[in-house]
Amino acid sequence: MKSIKLRKYTILASIILASSMLLAGCGKSANNTNDAKNVKTVAVSTASIENYTEYGSTLKANSEVTVAPKISGRIATMNVEVGQHVKKGDVLFTLDSAELQAQYKQAQGALSSAQANLTRTSDSGFEQQLIQAKSNQSLAQNTYNDAKSAFDKVKILYEAEASTKQDLDNAQSKLNSAETQLNAANDNLNLLNNKVGSQTAAVAESQVEQAQGTVDLAKAQLDNAVVKSPIDGVVSARDADAGEIVSSSKSVITIADNSSFIGEINISDKDLSGIAVGEKVEVKVNSLEDKNFEGVIDNISPTADSKTQLYNVKVKLVNDDFSLKSGMVVKILLTNDKKDNIPALPSNAIIVNNGVPYVYEVVEDKVKKISVSVGISDGKYTEITSGVELGDNVIIEGQSFLNDGDQVNISNS
Repeated sequence: MKSIKLRKYTILASIILASSMLLAGCGKSANNTNDAKNVKTVAVSTASIENYTEYGSTLKANSEVTVAPKISGRIATMNVEVGQHVKKGDVLFTLDSAELQAQYKQAQGALSSAQANLTRTSDSGFEQQLIQAKSNQSLAQNTYNDAKSAFDKVKILYEAEASTKQDLDNAQSKLNSAETQLNAANDNLNLLNNKVGSQTAAVAESQVEQAQGTVDLAKAQLDNAVVKSPIDGVVSARDADAGEIVSSSKSVITIADNSSFIGEINISDKDLSGIAVGEKVEVKVNSLEDKNFEGVIDNISPTADSKTQLYNVKVKLVNDDFSLKSGMVVKILLTNDKKDNIPALPSNAIIVNNGVPYVYEVVEDKVKKISVSVGISDGKYTEITSGVELGDNVIIEGQSFLNDGDQVNISNS
């Protein structure tokens, strides 16, 4: 009886051991499945890669013009502010023109007198012409004497710093005008005293021409009191206000041509060999959320800077939508190398260990570590010159802590 009981215990122990071994085997199979890591892959494919160097620059207007009056005077009206857009021909400011208008009217009066004199000469009223000429000469002499006396007084005051340069210029202008009228009156009287008939008529015609020239000059001076913009652009500087005295030697307004801008960079002779005038380049504007513009290389310095040994390059940008402003910070991208239709992978698929680049290829759900040779890169994609071929599946996500031969699950969805 004891022997039978022992035999039962032996059989039960054998069953338990067999069950344990079976369960252990099942557990091992489950663990193998659970050990497979999830990864994402991408196939090696062709791409176009452009490698470039990025240079920082600050935009400035392609051209600027300074505007000054052709004559001296006091600003009567100022019509523009800094930052204001102007068109060619817009009135920027005006000068006080009261005296110029008086001179213009005086010149017109002299012209009318000369024309009337010509008419009288043509009618052979010589005696009357002579009387009138003497009267005109006497009046012109008195006017000149008064102007000369006034000028001398102002000059003394100016030298004593008791009068302004504007006052001196005004007195000089009146003296010049009076002298011109006196000379004309003297010439007219002398000619009448010495010539008669057709000769006198010819002189009268000459006087009309001279008077017309004086009118034209006075009109030009009057027009110069209105200062207009010579170009389309934006006012970048204003150096005077209404009421100030200005002259032709001092800039009053600066206008920048905002239809295009220039970005300047300095590059080495190594990078210089890859560019040429007229070449298009990509330009990013920082303040416009890295908006891309197309620039054109406008100028390349023929010589390097003596201190830096760098070459100055100017890149021109057309401001079609007027979104560009002077002073904006930009990035100018110069192409170093460009290749089209080459085998490539996303750069994050490539791992570098001890200077050796490699990738993890998936073959039949297993990892295969492969050394690769790489070419140019734009940061996002990298050229693959050897190691894997077009169509090979390479891990781009989940490759951390993988080993050659590991089981993986591809989950690209």
